[in-house]
Amino acid sequence: MSTKAKNRSLIGISLILLAMLVATLADVIAKSMSVTVSEAQLMFLRSASGLVMVFALMYVRHARKRTALVNLDQVRLHLVRSIIWCFSVYLMFVALYSAPLADVSVLLLTESLFVIPMAVFFLREKLTRSRSWVIFLMLSGTICILSQDFSGQLQLSPKGWIAALGAAFLGAVISVILKSMAEKDELLEFLFYSSIVGCAVFCLPAILNWQSVSVPVFAAITIMSICMLVTHALIVQAFRHSDALVITPFFSVSVPFGVIAGWLVFSEVPSWLFWPGCIVIVFAALLAGRE
Repeated sequence: MSTKAKNRSLIGISLILLAMLVATLADVIAKSMSVTVSEAQLMFLRSASGLVMVFALMYVRHARKRTALVNLDQVRLHLVRSIIWCFSVYLMFVALYSAPLADVSVLLLTESLFVIPMAVFFLREKLTRSRSWVIFLMLSGTICILSQDFSGQLQLSPKGWIAALGAAFLGAVISVILKSMAEKDELLEFLFYSSIVGCAVFCLPAILNWQSVSVPVFAAITIMSICMLVTHALIVQAFRHSDALVITPFFSVSVPFGVIAGWLVFSEVPSWLFWPGCIVIVFAALLAGRE
């Protein structure tokens, strides 16, 4: 690998690590909303607040560069990606509402299992021996964490684990689509289409299950929306710099982030097996960075 390629990969990895940290904050806020609003209402409010912010940024770009307000290239692909993304996030909200944050973080990691074959077959990326070892070590660390429990068994209802696995699968599909689009489209287009499709898809379900929202709750949802927009932007930028097979294993850092956040915020205390699993994941991340 050339020096330029290595530097681009390191930038992509750094962006993913930052994205996972910001995403954990968004997950904490989303989980805290479980007693306040429904999943559909949360998704609608998140999309609506995000749309306002993204549209404002697009207008500023339009005023400064005299470009089209909205780029209509690849509209169909953007709409397909956005619909998949919306249901992926919705299923993640369902999982967060139904299970401990740490358990959801672990199951969402199965996205790597779906991304790997998709990247090899659809993106024609190479699965090298060293990358295989990185993926194996990260999955081993995750299994170690999964084997630990909080009260004698995994606290997951069927609704929780089905939603988490569904979100992971759809997330993998999005990762493959993002890689094929990331170098061609502007970042704001990705955020714009995702937000406007989220508003359209979840408007009616949100109205049918509407609950009054206080100012502090709306402020928290707005902060969550900002975190998710930042996460989305960082992931798009990461795919612009590196192959999916290089950066996908680093989604694994969401596991220790999720367990620590669950412990600090929701008093979900992990057992001792969490720590060796966390060490294995960190070692794998360092190995991938060295490659």
